Amino acid sequence: MALMNISPRKGSHSEDRSDILERFTFFENMVNSQRTGSLNDVSGLRPSLSSSSSLPSIVCEDSETTVSEVSDVTKLATRGRDFAKRQRQRLVTKDGELNVTSTKVKQRKRKYLVDIFTTLLEMKWRYNLLIFALGFLVSWVLFAFIWWLIMYIHEDHLHIGDDNWTPCVSDVYDFTTALLFSIETQHTIGYGARMAESQCASSVVVLMIQSILGVLIQCLITGMIFAKLSRPKRRAATLVFSRNAVICQRDGDFYFMFRLGDMRKSHIVNSAIRATMVRNKLTQEGEVIPLFQLPMELETEGGKEADSYVFLGWPVTVTHLIDRNSPLWDISPEDILTDKFEVIVIYI
Repeated sequence: MALMNISPRKGSHSEDRSDILERFTFFENMVNSQRTGSLNDVSGLRPSLSSSSSLPSIVCEDSETTVSEVSDVTKLATRGRDFAKRQRQRLVTKDGELNVTSTKVKQRKRKYLVDIFTTLLEMKWRYNLLIFALGFLVSWVLFAFIWWLIMYIHEDHLHIGDDNWTPCVSDVYDFTTALLFSIETQHTIGYGARMAESQCASSVVVLMIQSILGVLIQCLITGMIFAKLSRPKRRAATLVFSRNAVICQRDGDFYFMFRLGDMRKSHIVNSAIRATMVRNKLTQEGEVIPLFQLPMELETEGGKEADSYVFLGWPVTVTHLIDRNSPLWDISPEDILTDKFEVIVIYI
């Protein structure tokens, strides 16, 4: 299996596929000979490469030439391994997180507040819990201040222990007792000591308003937590992709291949897998289109179209045929080490 792309570069599309296959076999034998140490076996190979080939024509006349050419291929393979180990900034990280931030957006915060439900869903749990706690605390304190204000205006604090005085709210004579009554009212605790009296119309109105708002706050928080827990965001953690994607030959053609498996026994039904290659595109007019998305047609073991049902009872090999319609057709092994592109695989 060769971890390189041997597709011809631009300007050599007319090259015969048999010539490409012959060159691929020659390079593969050189690499295998270098690994085993049997360089003499490579010296007998004499591929007939045309002078117009995009890859260098190699004719092994003696052992010295063979060692030199094998060394070049080994250096290329070493460069490829070193390049794969580099930590580069990705558009999409390995765990599926989008690593793109939008800038220079007018009224950015306002747009997030308009869609507050989605904004809360996308927040981290610690921020959600903080907002939920602040929502309860603010409502408790706010209505506690209203109950204290009613008590102060009615002068209930001046008649503590007076049996001939009927307060608006029983046993509320300072801010602390007002806060306790606010919590009991909003959450319908009802310990039995504090209660609103019927002679104050303002206390009856505030009691109804706080009861309604308390139910709404609890419904919103409960719905938000349920929606956040039911999101299949962490479901992707058990969908395992192969560590590396490879390019190899299968049935006379070259394929870009990777594997996909599901660790869970409960599999996703009606699933599909798609891939997109992202790179800059240069138009005929000289315009550079950044991050241009080039679709890659995928095939699975179950059929020609990867958009059909994919059964992940065991790891499945997903392939992409490298032909003239493939975005990998014009990329050589050297271009892979220097060009900037990214292949994004989406499983839905």
